[in-house]
Amino acid sequence: MTADIWSSRFAQTGPIERTSLFRSTVFGAAAGYLKFSDRRHIINDPYRPFMFGSRSYYWNSELQKPTDELPVQCVNKIDPQDSQFGRVHFSNDTRPTEIAYGCAEGDYGCGYNCCQEGTFFTSILFAGYYSCLH
Repeated sequence: MTADIWSSRFAQTGPIERTSLFRSTVFGAAAGYLKFSDRRHIINDPYRPFMFGSRSYYWNSELQKPTDELPVQCVNKIDPQDSQFGRVHFSNDTRPTEIAYGCAEGDYGCGYNCCQEGTFFTSILFAGYYSCLH
């Protein structure tokens, strides 16, 4: 597969524990992704991805380029009313409207993570098959 063949998808809601950890990572002072000034969070370098686990995240889907390994682009829209992400700004006072990251083929965005397609349906089929045997 070439990086020219990719898809973009809006992420679905993910586990709250993982979302909380993601927020702690992004807004934590030690990470250095944001600086706090005048009751706002200012992005230090909007072109540099921020890391969560081993995955790179971007403040704009145009900056996140799909690759052969991660051809699926997942996008989380930022709610301007969000108590944390709604207060994030670029240095020119504009706000990011999305967070983008890459997932493997066959995966989809769930929260700020990648989840596998078909896992849920495979589990249902297996449970149905198992119950028929017993």
